[in-house]
Amino acid sequence: MSSFALGSWLGWPLLALAPFGLCAWVRWRRRAEQALRDELGPRHPWLAGVPVPLRWRGTALGAAWLGAGLALLDPVWGEVPGEVAGADVVFCLDVSTSMLARDVVPDRLGAARAAIAALAEAAPGARFGLVVYAGSAELAAPLSADRRAVADLAATAALSSAGRGGSDPGAAIERAVQLLQRGKSRAGAVVVCSDGEDFVGNGAAAAARAQAAGAAVHALGCGRPIPCKVTLDTADGPQFLRDGAGQEVLTALVPDALAAVAAAGGGRVVPGTATALQELYERVVRPAALAARRADPDHVAAHRFGWPLSVAVLAWMLFLCLPERRRRP
Repeated sequence: MSSFALGSWLGWPLLALAPFGLCAWVRWRRRAEQALRDELGPRHPWLAGVPVPLRWRGTALGAAWLGAGLALLDPVWGEVPGEVAGADVVFCLDVSTSMLARDVVPDRLGAARAAIAALAEAAPGARFGLVVYAGSAELAAPLSADRRAVADLAATAALSSAGRGGSDPGAAIERAVQLLQRGKSRAGAVVVCSDGEDFVGNGAAAAARAQAAGAAVHALGCGRPIPCKVTLDTADGPQFLRDGAGQEVLTALVPDALAAVAAAGGGRVVPGTATALQELYERVVRPAALAARRADPDHVAAHRFGWPLSVAVLAWMLFLCLPERRRRP
């Protein structure tokens, strides 16, 4: 998105004087022509000829004045070279046992890992962080521009990474916000990658606090809203997970819980696929981060006045090089 830095104290006076400068130049040319006529008298048409307007000469002059005017308006677009061009995103990856359900390929946890890895390749300039959680939340990776390394850490995260069992997304969201604040993120986002289980019930409240702190909370729904069994790979081969009473455990995606977290955090819920996560980043997360960054008083805008100024200089040189055509009666 482009705009003009109209606050320049020097640009406005020069832009206001530009039409007067053009009029002064045209008047000077006319006076010079009149002085030549007065000096040569009746011989003027035969000796000096009559000026004939040239299309390219006039076009070059117009382009020079237009380019100079645009340069004075100081157009601004894009980012300053070397500044972060992406968004800061902290993933809260659910590594609880229910994420091993295979209602999606290869399983819920594997689908979330694949989505994070795909976004790592498609989000240049972004910084990623990682918090893994089950019954408790643990920091796995601070904010880093090495997105591939963060994705690799997500690929190796297991249930043991988050301590005790259970599911507490609220604790993960709080850790994610702390991570963004320590990384001095101007506008960060939290993405909860989960099947929606919340044994503590504080996910929506934590998301509301995150939004108040300036971080939007989104949700990546992993799994299907149809009960299925959890398959565990054991030494005796694949077996279904059982509870303390010996009954097979059933688990399903809880879309209402994810929707509540996203609504409280000012975010959105998307399916747990790589395509959906990339669209969320490109259409929502990154634009919001760039808009907040540009609104920051300390933000240095990328001034592009050099482009129209270069056009103006080249057009003026072309105008000077093109001869003024004259014809004799």
